[in-house]
This record gives sequence, C-alpha cells and structure tokens, in this order.
Amino acid sequence: MLFLSSYSAHAGLVEVSYQYSQTESKFDEFNFSRSLSHTASFAWYFLEMSALEVSYTRGEGQISGKAASDPDALKYRTDLQMYGADLVFTLAGKDWAFQPYVKGGAAWVDKKIFRKSTSISAEELISSTDKDDAVPSMGAGFRVKLTKTIRLKASYDRWRSGKNANGEEQWDNAVRAGASVFF
Repeated sequence: MLFLSSYSAHAGLVEVSYQYSQTESKFDEFNFSRSLSHTASFAWYFLEMSALEVSYTRGEGQISGKAASDPDALKYRTDLQMYGADLVFTLAGKDWAFQPYVKGGAAWVDKKIFRKSTSISAEELISSTDKDDAVPSMGAGFRVKLTKTIRLKASYDRWRSGKNANGEEQWDNAVRAGASVFF
C-alpha cells in the first residue's frame, strides 16, 4: 500500500510536447534532398514514471536528381501523416534535471511518394502505404528540466513503414528536438 501511494501522489500529470526535425543536403540546384516534420504529443502519467502518449506527426521530404547529360531533373516528394500510441517509461524521477525515457507502441502511417519531371507540371503517385494497418513503433530520448513545468526534449524514434519489392520490412527513423510542458 505504501508503494502504491507514493506513486499515485504523482499520477495524473499531463505532458504536452512539440518536436521538430529538419535535414537538408545540397549539391547544386538540381541535386538535393530536404525533409522536415512536426510532431505534437499528449502524455498522461498514470504513475510517476509511466505514461500513455498519443502523437501526431506531419512531414514531407524532397529529393531531386539530375545527371549532367539529362535535360530534366527528376524529383520525388514524400508526404507523411502518422498517428502514434505509446507506453512511455521515464528512467528518472520527476524532479531530476535529466530525465531519459524509452517508449514503445503502435503507429498508423500514411505515406505517399510522388514523382515529377521538371518538364512536366503534374505529379504522379508512385507509392502509398495502407494507413489502416498498425505498425510497431519505438523510441528513446531525454528531457532536460528548465523550470518546474518546462522541459527541453530530444528523441530518436523508429517505426515500420512497409515492405520493399523483395518483401523485406522497411523502417523509418527520426531524430527530433523540441519542448514539453507539464500540467
């Protein structure tokens, strides 16, 4: 009973977070890659160090390639929407300045890939995932306490995004940074 009461005293905390990720690599105006994503999450701590988290991610990416002898660049664009539900285990107390955590759960991924030539204005859909299927997701990260309620947050997240032409599972990865507020 004493064990449960010490944990339930901190139950009911809510964490609202926002994280952002961006990458860019450029060789020249026709050969480059860019990606960005925004993730919002809501976590309810049912014990001091355990939470249920729901999240929404919206992202997009672009890749452009053109050989010197090609008249047009070929561009690919990826659109991503993902809904996640995870169980989060914090590996430090709520008053610690550095709070590492791990999480695991499921995600519903809707990813579409489009192809376009610079000489044609229309895009062609070349691949799409089935967003009705739940896929495994996992991650690890940490929060750094700034004030009693505000934390900086960084994470590495991973989720299964489908299968390639050979039937092998493909996984997407993201490194994110942002902030969270506790209520």
